[in-house]
Amino acid sequence: YRTSIRGEFGIGDYLFMQQNEDPMAPMLASAWEISPDGSTVSIRIREGIPFNTPPITPNMDYGELTAEDVVWMLNRHNLALNPRSSAGDANQFAAFFEEANTTGEYSLEIPLAKRVFFGLPLTEMGIHRAVPAVESKRAFDLLGPDRIQDISVGTGPFVQRQWTPGELGVVEAVPDNWLNTAKIETFRVVQTPASETRIAMLASDLADAAEIDLSDVPNARLKGLEFIPTMRPNDTVTVSVVFVGNLWEEFHGRTGEPLEPWNSPAYEREYAWIGNPWGDKSQYTDTDNPDGMSDMEQARLVRWALSMAIDRDLVVEEVQAGLGAPLYTEYIGPLYPGWDPDRKVVKSEIDAILVKHGCADCPTHDVWSPAPGREWPWRIPLDRVTSEELLDIAGYPRGEDGTRFEIKIVKNPCETGDLCLDQANAVADAWEEIGVGVTLLREQMFPIVSGRMTMREQFWPLVINCIVETANTPLDWPFPPHDTSLTRPGWGCGFESEFLAKMQLKITSERDRGLRESWHLDVADWMYYWQLFNGIAQQPKGVVVNPDRIESWSARSSMLPVWHRPEFIVPASDSP
Repeated sequence: YRTSIRGEFGIGDYLFMQQNEDPMAPMLASAWEISPDGSTVSIRIREGIPFNTPPITPNMDYGELTAEDVVWMLNRHNLALNPRSSAGDANQFAAFFEEANTTGEYSLEIPLAKRVFFGLPLTEMGIHRAVPAVESKRAFDLLGPDRIQDISVGTGPFVQRQWTPGELGVVEAVPDNWLNTAKIETFRVVQTPASETRIAMLASDLADAAEIDLSDVPNARLKGLEFIPTMRPNDTVTVSVVFVGNLWEEFHGRTGEPLEPWNSPAYEREYAWIGNPWGDKSQYTDTDNPDGMSDMEQARLVRWALSMAIDRDLVVEEVQAGLGAPLYTEYIGPLYPGWDPDRKVVKSEIDAILVKHGCADCPTHDVWSPAPGREWPWRIPLDRVTSEELLDIAGYPRGEDGTRFEIKIVKNPCETGDLCLDQANAVADAWEEIGVGVTLLREQMFPIVSGRMTMREQFWPLVINCIVETANTPLDWPFPPHDTSLTRPGWGCGFESEFLAKMQLKITSERDRGLRESWHLDVADWMYYWQLFNGIAQQPKGVVVNPDRIESWSARSSMLPVWHRPEFIVPASDSP
């Protein structure tokens, strides 16, 4: 765990939470409404909810939650209003909110920086990549800005007892919490680096639960331990090959600023997996395309060939101990709403989608294909024969040494932990089978690779989870803006699409949920056809436990880590 305990381990609560298919069910809020023109949101706060007093600040009374606490938090975190804000949601608040104001003791109003109807960055689930626990203004005023850095005061079912960043965290249950009273009295988290050590602690009753790499689960099972999910079954972390460098936006999707993507290092020379729609503006002369085939189609066929070479079932069974599910592209796959394993897309359907959404002049519209009637499946099979055929069609035959072209894959411990390294190795082995020479690069994600992605200068593909922390998303969810220019000058996933930028803005600002759902599937079809992600697998969020101590742990959905809500731990019936 990191340097701050802010809101974690059940200390804090949120304005909204996931409930069934609704990611914005009221939590600390009791009601909310967006104005008909999408310009403001009004929120009503529940009455009578006390802020808890941690044992480390005895005799302090932080009072009850009011709208003033929420407004203070929103404006203090908002980077547009507070340039010194370092809050994790600072950029999201700046993108969505203007200055919030109270309209009563338990009511507030927030002018919206842009028209939005899908959802707000105020949820426990993590809509728009923000998970803001509501904080106490009175605690800040009483303790001061320095002391409050180490103390978290919230309305949740736990209070902070001890916190040593990177070493130890201890929280205690609050009797009769307003929403969920914990079934355990104390939750103690000790930082222990190695999976082997964590397993040994579980086996010797020195710990009750541990987060370990899924590749170590078989060894844990031999010692009588079990893996259990700590959230819903579809709360999974995904991992994919991300084909960065495919920069297909000439102008910024929000400001209209010229981007000149052809000046990126990604377009200094030909890369088989990067489609170049920029013609004479490019820094190199493209000479390796088959007759009549554009570079966009050539690279698309390459990405499909690489995808069909990956043995996803093998990754799940052998690398992930049979836990989780395959993934074929990010944002839509098994365990996601709207998943259809029998769905297929053809070129004419993709072109029609682009025309329907005002993208007839986008670089991905009406791109000539040697097989325009070919069906491209959502459930991508392991088919290395077809992979080789596609590479031949794309103009990359095997050379005398059997190699078609060279590629480098950047790997590091990503969102799936050290398991990510094994997942990358599996991809490399698969691509070698079809004649692609692979070099694995071990580079530090922060700040090196991340910095290149922010500058849109990364061109070697990466094995990572780009931005999404759970598959438990509603069907009308707009795909993240990080695959577009919309996040510039900030971080992005390293590729950009004019169509995705248009759709992100369009879905977010549409009031009709049915239309949002339909458009979501349009984007999913486009994502499959263009294969900017080669999905690999979905990994469940969970821990290994001693079954004699813990029976289950099924918390609400969130993009936060597996330890997020310990009040949902159910001790084993015979546990002391």
